[in-house]
Amino acid sequence: MNTWEQENEAYLEARDENTAYVGSLELAFNLRLDPSRIAAPLAKRHGYGDALRRAYATRVRSILRPVAIESGLRVVPEPWTGPKAGGPLPSQQAAVELVGLAVRVAEGIMALVGLAGVIRKIIQRVEQATGNKVIVSDGLAVVLAADAIFAQTRSSDLTLAFVTPMNRYLSQLGEFESTFDGWLVGFRARERLFTAHVDAYGGVTVTADSPITWTDSGVS
Repeated sequence: MNTWEQENEAYLEARDENTAYVGSLELAFNLRLDPSRIAAPLAKRHGYGDALRRAYATRVRSILRPVAIESGLRVVPEPWTGPKAGGPLPSQQAAVELVGLAVRVAEGIMALVGLAGVIRKIIQRVEQATGNKVIVSDGLAVVLAADAIFAQTRSSDLTLAFVTPMNRYLSQLGEFESTFDGWLVGFRARERLFTAHVDAYGGVTVTADSPITWTDSGVS
């Protein structure tokens, strides 16, 4: 097994470890960054190949290590393999797994509220290093939504109801524009549902507080 295969296998193991199951939901906890902004200056020193891959992973870990250590997280970057291809508009984003968040997500809304500040610090550090915004996964969206909903409701007795990708308003989009508009996240008590919109970059808007009335035929 060569160096890249070993790195990739370790990354895939971390990605699997970094999945949480909450009811029927399967959540991932990673952010996606522009790797070229980090790798390009390193390539001038290391060339392309194993040395650059190692330097890239080391640099990503060093950027996030101070926050990760404080929070008991392990940071695992996706191995750098050069610019990604695929068309017509290839993605130049690479994932960074935040291992340790997934374990705490199933503990309830208060555990999530305590993690929101950590995620914001991590996002800030990556954006400072790359000059570009990062994109959050559904699991990170859940944590950020939980913090905003708790700040508004002050209720500690809420459980995750759903998280789903949300389309932009399709009637206003051009042919090649992305339809992705972040995540819609719902937390519920027995008789109330609270929802929040988390955009692709982690911005949160609490959108609704709805009563739930149970009837014999379902929910009304």
